[in-house]
Amino acid sequence: MKNDNEFVIINGKPSKIIYNKSKAKKWSLKDSNIDTLKILDELLKFKDSSLKYPSGITVINGADTITLASNLHISRPSNHIGIIRSGLQANTLLTYRPKNERDIYAIIKSDESIKDAEAVRERLLKVVESKDVELSKAYEDNRKN
Repeated sequence: MKNDNEFVIINGKPSKIIYNKSKAKKWSLKDSNIDTLKILDELLKFKDSSLKYPSGITVINGADTITLASNLHISRPSNHIGIIRSGLQANTLLTYRPKNERDIYAIIKSDESIKDAEAVRERLLKVVESKDVELSKAYEDNRKN
């Protein structure tokens, strides 16, 4: 296991990876709703960008809890992150902290991670549709426009 004081380079900044030590509820995709889908879409934003840092780990559109809550008008984004993480392979969705900044959630920029996150998005969409077809259709239509 890595030393908790060890820094790695993420998006060009020295950062600590935060390992989940929570004893909280075990999340499942069944716990998701439209807000979970919004957060995953936010984390996947710019997935097609060609930007890749020359050293360290490159992540896509990292966001902290305050940014997710205020920009997406969502309460308890960390719960939705737990739900998303429950459907992903290990080390696809990172929580990390650059020096003197807040914890950031982000998906590692790799073909495998993006493919995994998009597959989870499709599964999330089915769960949301099973709960509210009209809302999920309206969200998808709005997202495509």
